[in-house]
Amino acid sequence: MFLFIRKLTTQFSSDSGLEIFLSAAILFLSIYKVLYFVRIYEGASTFLTMVGCVVADLKYFILISVSLIFGVAKIYQVLHMGVNDPDQVYSQIGSDFIKLFMQTYKLSSGDKTPPALDTQMANRLKGSAS
Repeated sequence: MFLFIRKLTTQFSSDSGLEIFLSAAILFLSIYKVLYFVRIYEGASTFLTMVGCVVADLKYFILISVSLIFGVAKIYQVLHMGVNDPDQVYSQIGSDFIKLFMQTYKLSSGDKTPPALDTQMANRLKGSAS
């Protein structure tokens, strides 16, 4: 209750990682509890069983998708590919690999900004060409 009241009073200030985690946990638990009580109705019980089966089957797809995206991001890192970020979407992320991972995810979702050559590698190639 305290977190909810604090969120209402400070909704436009920046959130800490702990507050974001607690908000997500409260949202998840609230939805879970509502769905738990909705199970007593016949139609909702069938629907919730179906949703549970779909989520259980999705875990293998998500595991394979994340591992493929991880592998492609690692290949980009080995090839000295940098992050093509003209809109500064990834400016707050410190790790270059996480930036590549996020860009690879966006590429798999249909984004049209491919990774560019890393600046250090570009400078090395320019130096060896002259």
